[in-house]
Amino acid sequence: MTGIAKGIIQAAMTVCDGAGTVVTSNPQLIQGMGGYISSLAETDPIPQVIEGVEAKGEHVLSPYDARIDQVDGARWAFDGFSKLHSLWTMLILPRCCER
Repeated sequence: MTGIAKGIIQAAMTVCDGAGTVVTSNPQLIQGMGGYISSLAETDPIPQVIEGVEAKGEHVLSPYDARIDQVDGARWAFDGFSKLHSLWTMLILPRCCER
């Protein structure tokens, strides 16, 4: 949240319960989506949640199934943003831990 507010990063790729992978540049939305979730492996689409995220002009990667796919989220985000938060933590570390 602070990184975006200060211009250090442009966006965060996060996971939102009810929406799946979300790319957002809204600091309040980032805090609201991740403030109470320590780990989320899957979710189901909740239309009100997806509509709320999209109404703020932010991107839900897959509103039809709310899938969590950080690789596809990163691909989408890199098209529009050059500085992303949590990319290495979300993509690299979980794969290292699986080994």
